[in-house]
Amino acid sequence: MIEPTVSILVMLVTVTAFIYYLLTTKSEAKDQSYASYFLVILAIGVILHYPSYAPVAADQSPSELFVEQLLAFGKAMETALRAFSGMFNIGAAQQEYADLAYKLAVFLHYLASMLLTFLVAIKLFGKNVANRIRIWVNSNRSKYIVIGSGEHAQLFLKSLDHEQKRRTTVILETADAELHRDLLFQGFSVLTMH
Repeated sequence: MIEPTVSILVMLVTVTAFIYYLLTTKSEAKDQSYASYFLVILAIGVILHYPSYAPVAADQSPSELFVEQLLAFGKAMETALRAFSGMFNIGAAQQEYADLAYKLAVFLHYLASMLLTFLVAIKLFGKNVANRIRIWVNSNRSKYIVIGSGEHAQLFLKSLDHEQKRRTTVILETADAELHRDLLFQGFSVLTMH
């Protein structure tokens, strides 16, 4: 059984990891914060779910006990990873000895896992939706339109500040997926002519 102080500590670490993610602003650091947040939440999940699979040392040899502990760790890792896909497993919190702090910690782990999944999905798939909305908004206000991505266009694009980038639509002649993605992550609206 996990002690209430450990459960509270786990909840504090989860909240701290989320606050760290929120306070990270630069895009390079933001990518690292996704990885850090994932590893912290995964480790917390393993810690929380291990007791539900931990072997009870009865008359097992040390090698059998080691293998059982290794399997319990693998099962706890699987349960923690499944939380990222939306599968909620209450695990040891169902036991009669599980206290309220432990149950809250398991639930907070699930919420943190799902939140990270949604944040990554928005980062990967939301850029295209946001791009289409910004193109429409830019069509109704003062804007810059840049055709092509040659050397002079790249120099011009680098000279723009954040607000100017948001008001700029870049029209590409070819479907260069790498350039399209790079321009989106820099904050431009991108339109590809086919």
